[in-house]
Amino acid sequence: MIPHEYIEELTRRTDIVELVGNYVQLKRKGRLYGGLCPFHSEKTPSFYVYPDTQSFYCFGCGAGGDAVSFTKRINSIDYIEAVKLLAQRAGMPAMRQRVMKVRAMMPQSPRRLRAQFSAMDSWTK
Repeated sequence: MIPHEYIEELTRRTDIVELVGNYVQLKRKGRLYGGLCPFHSEKTPSFYVYPDTQSFYCFGCGAGGDAVSFTKRINSIDYIEAVKLLAQRAGMPAMRQRVMKVRAMMPQSPRRLRAQFSAMDSWTK
């Protein structure tokens, strides 16, 4: 399980316009960015990136979401791999490092917390 705070920080550090712009030629349209959808063939742009909400949506195929879901779909990888890839790109410490820091601060954590730390460790291996 990935902590919600980690995902929030990852989202704050990731500029979705820059991320999507690596795969799609985007043109500014007012406060939005539009382009051809990378998930289906089209001749008329129906893919939009919303910087205000850090999200994207295609009116042609219905694909939409945030930076993690875009990375997941464009690279055909699972959620955890997408989080790892974005974290590395954003210069964030790996979850394993964050878990070790928390463990160091709580040397006598209860059994339940140890089980949660073990679960968090499992996705980084």
